[in-house]
Amino acid sequence: MHRPLLAIAVLTLLACDQKKDPEKSSASTAASSAGSASVAPAVVKLSLDATLVDHVKAHAEGCTVSVEAGQAYSCKAGITDAMGKYVREKKPEDFASTMLSLIKKTEDAKVSAAAVALFAEQFDYLGEDGKRKNATPAVVKAGLEAFKDNAGNRATRLANPVTQLATLAGSFDELYAVADAHSVKEARDNVYRNLLVYGRLKALPKLKLVAQRPEHVVAALDAVPRMASPTPDEKAAVCPWAKGYLASTDAQAAAKAGWDMVVCKGEYIDALVAEAETRLKNKEFKEPFSSVMREPCFEFITDITKKAAADTQCEAVFTFLEKVVNDGAVDDATRGLALFNIYYQRRDDKTLKLMRKYENHANKEVSKRAKEAIKSLTTTYKLKG
Repeated sequence: MHRPLLAIAVLTLLACDQKKDPEKSSASTAASSAGSASVAPAVVKLSLDATLVDHVKAHAEGCTVSVEAGQAYSCKAGITDAMGKYVREKKPEDFASTMLSLIKKTEDAKVSAAAVALFAEQFDYLGEDGKRKNATPAVVKAGLEAFKDNAGNRATRLANPVTQLATLAGSFDELYAVADAHSVKEARDNVYRNLLVYGRLKALPKLKLVAQRPEHVVAALDAVPRMASPTPDEKAAVCPWAKGYLASTDAQAAAKAGWDMVVCKGEYIDALVAEAETRLKNKEFKEPFSSVMREPCFEFITDITKKAAADTQCEAVFTFLEKVVNDGAVDDATRGLALFNIYYQRRDDKTLKLMRKYENHANKEVSKRAKEAIKSLTTTYKLKG
């Protein structure tokens, strides 16, 4: 049963110097009594969910808490599951306001740190509708303040839920100002990589600007797969932009663009294979780009979660990967993984036959990977041959 809300928690910026300077305090009081026209400080009211407060306190008391990192781990049995069940089932509209209120209570360091951890880890349990109900102006303002005030891993963990709340509320400029000014690169990255989750195409112009900064290009490209179920118009805007980084000399950026091509599908799979061929020709096919080639034809659940590539495209992928296996200019580890990545994407009799071809190969990495695949195909998948 949902417990009643606690009394409203009030977060306000009060002038500390009134406590330090009695004359200022007296003068202020006198001015107020005389009907002064001075403006009262802004007040942000955040409601507290009593059940959530108890759950956070249970984590502070029953887990190992890293105050600096905003983490709560090695918890007593059932603590985290109990809170997760409550959030998933009730989807409390005061989840974000409660977490942010407790994060602000730095006088209780363990509770504050536990709230950071749980805000980051359980925010997605709300679902999109629940997140929208949480994204009130007061919550967004408090979230941006919390992100600004925290540093290190705490800020990095806060970035995801705060970015989603801000973009849901349409507070783009406010979010950009706080993110761009933050001193922690990882925290800025986490804002940028989550801009498209709910910001969609409204956030794309900002993302393009971010990608022009070498230290943030990978995070910007990482935003594409986070835009769930993109519409044709969204793909038409995002995919050509991401494709522009496929040939980047920044290996991480090129690999991330490759992952984006898998998300974009269609002609972008062809572009990915073409870039892989170019890199192989130029003796530049290696990690991290090489790992992308295990994804176009992978099905997490056969015939249920469809692969990104068409059948003809998959044949091109498998042909390319076998070419890598036989290219002596490629490093041994990449050659072995190229063979294994055929198995990773296609677990059938045809693959078993291919692996038999390489199980006694002169290259030890190739032979090792072939034997690993054969063992899996004949024991787990019960194939014969």
